[in-house]
Amino acid sequence: MKNTTILFLSKFFEKGSLFLFFIFFGRYLGKEAFGEYSYFFSIASFLFVLMDIGGEFYQIKLFAKDRTINTLFNIGVIKSVISVLILIPIGLFNEYFLCLLVMSFWAESLISVFRSTFYFQKKFFFAAGFNIIEKLIFVALFIFNSFAIESLLFMYATLSISKIMHILLIAYIKKDSITLKEININFSFWKEYLRESWSYVLHSALVIFFGQLSIILLKKFEVSYGSIATYSVAIKIVMAIVTLFPDILFRQYYPTITRMIYIQQEESLTKYLSRIRKANVVLALILIGVLFLSANELIKYTFGNEFSDAVLLLVFLSPVLIFRFSMYPYSGILSGSDFNYLKIIASGSCTIINLTLNFILIPKYGIWGAGIAFVVTELSLFVIYKLASMKVLKLSYFPKSEIIGIVISFFPWIMLSVYEKISMGVRLWLLIIIGMTVLFFRKRFLGLFNFDHNLYNDGRI
Repeated sequence: MKNTTILFLSKFFEKGSLFLFFIFFGRYLGKEAFGEYSYFFSIASFLFVLMDIGGEFYQIKLFAKDRTINTLFNIGVIKSVISVLILIPIGLFNEYFLCLLVMSFWAESLISVFRSTFYFQKKFFFAAGFNIIEKLIFVALFIFNSFAIESLLFMYATLSISKIMHILLIAYIKKDSITLKEININFSFWKEYLRESWSYVLHSALVIFFGQLSIILLKKFEVSYGSIATYSVAIKIVMAIVTLFPDILFRQYYPTITRMIYIQQEESLTKYLSRIRKANVVLALILIGVLFLSANELIKYTFGNEFSDAVLLLVFLSPVLIFRFSMYPYSGILSGSDFNYLKIIASGSCTIINLTLNFILIPKYGIWGAGIAFVVTELSLFVIYKLASMKVLKLSYFPKSEIIGIVISFFPWIMLSVYEKISMGVRLWLLIIIGMTVLFFRKRFLGLFNFDHNLYNDGRI
C-alpha cells in the first residue's frame, strides 16, 4: 500500500504539473499559440515511441535477465542515436519548436532507463523523488516565464530543461557507482534489443497514433490553430482523468488477476472481475456526473473565457470515461495471459477505425467530427478488448452493471441542447447532492474499491 501511495502521488504530481502548464500556456500565450503547441506535441508524442523503444515495460523485463551498467549505457546510446536521426531532418526544416519538444521526449526516454532500474530494485520512493523534483523545476520555469520573460521559445524549452536537469541530478547522485571500465559499445546487444522490442514499440505506437492522430489530421484539413486548441483542451481534460483514476485502480487488482490466471482459478477470477467491473462503472459515472456539472466553470476558470467553446465538446466526450474505466480489467486479463498479442490487434483495428472516421468526418464537421471519431474509437477499443479477453475467461457478453452504466453515461448527450441554459446554481446543488450521496453511502462506496483477495484459500498456493 505504501508503494502504491508513493507511485500515485508521483503520477498525480506529474499529470497535475503538465495540466497546469497547459493552463498557463493557454492563458498567457493565447489560443492560437496553444493550438500550435498541441499540434507539435502530438507529432513529438508519436516520435517518442520510436525513441523510447519499448519503454519501461520492455526494459524491466530485460533487466530480469541482465542489469549491468553496460546494459544501461547501451540502451541510452541506442535511444540517443535514434533521437539524433529524428532531430536532424526536423532541424533542417527549421522546425525549432518541434525540435525542443522532441529533445524533451529524448530526455524522457533516457529517464525511463533509470526509472526502470529503480522500479526493478523496488526503489519506488527514489524514483518518485527524482520525478517530483523534476516537476517542481518544470513548474517554476513556466510560471517564471509566464510572469517575467513571456517568451514562446522559452515556454517550449521548459520541458526539455527540467528533464535534462533530472538526468544530471541522477548522474551526480550515482556518479560513484559508475565505472568507465565497465562501459563499452555492444552492437550485438543493439541488434537483439531492437529485434526483441518491436512488439512493445508497435503496441505503443498504435495507442499513441489513434490518440494523437485527430489533432494532426485537423491541421492537415486546414482547421485553424484556434479550433485545434478548443479540441485539445477538451481531449486533455478527458485523458487526464482516464489516465489517472483507472490506472490507480488497475495497479491494485492487476497483480491478483495475473496470479489467478497463472494458477487457473477461473471461477474465483470470474467473481473477482465482477467486483472490479462494478467499482469501475460506479466511479466512472460519478466522474461523468461531476464533469458534466462542472465543465463550464472548469474550463472558464482554468483556461479562460477564450476557451469557452470547448465546454460543450468536453460534455460530448464525457462517455469516454466509462469505456476506458471498463476496458482496464479486460486489458489486465490479456496482459496476464498468453494472449497479450491480441492487444496489438485491438489497437491496430481501432487505429484503422479512427483514421477512417477522421478522414470522413473532419472535412465535414471539423473538431466535432474528430470528437465523434474519438468516442467511437474508444467504444470500439473497449468492445474488442472485452471480446478478446473471452479467449482467456468465460464471460457474460452483457453484464447488467456495464449495460446500465453505458446507457447512463450517454445522458449528457441528451442535455447538450439545453446545457448552457442550466444555471450555475442548479448545477452546484446537483454537485452537492452527488457529494452527499457518496458521503452517506461511503462505507459501501469505499468497499467497492477493496480489491484484496485471499489467493491461499484453496490450498493450491
